[in-house]
Amino acid sequence: MLKKVTLLFAGIALFSWASVTAVQAYDVKPAQLRVIVTALGQRIPGSTVKVGEETGETGSNGQAIFEVMPGIYEVSVEGAYGGSQSDTVRVVEDELRQKNFELGLEGALPHGEHH
Repeated sequence: MLKKVTLLFAGIALFSWASVTAVQAYDVKPAQLRVIVTALGQRIPGSTVKVGEETGETGSNGQAIFEVMPGIYEVSVEGAYGGSQSDTVRVVEDELRQKNFELGLEGALPHGEHH
C-alpha cells in the first residue's frame, strides 16, 4: 500500500512539474535588422527596402531599420538611382543584425548630381 501511495504522489509531482514547465513559456524578444544601401561606397538615401512583407525606405544616412521576430527573411533593395539586390538573412532573438547591399555603378548617383 505504501508503494502505491508513494508512486501516486511521485506521479502527481511529475505531472505538476510538467504542467508548470508548459505554462512558463516566455515571450520572444524581437530583433532589429539594419539594412544599409550603398553604391560605390556612398550611402544611398531614398532606396526601397523590403524585409519579408514589410517595406521601408532608407533615410538620409542610407539605412533602414526594421524590428522583426526571430526567423529567416528575404531582404531586397532597389536603389533610388537604379540597381537592385536581394539576399536571405537569419535573425535571432534580441539581436541587432546588419545587412549591407553594395549596388555598384548601377546604383550610383547620375553623373554631376550630388546628394
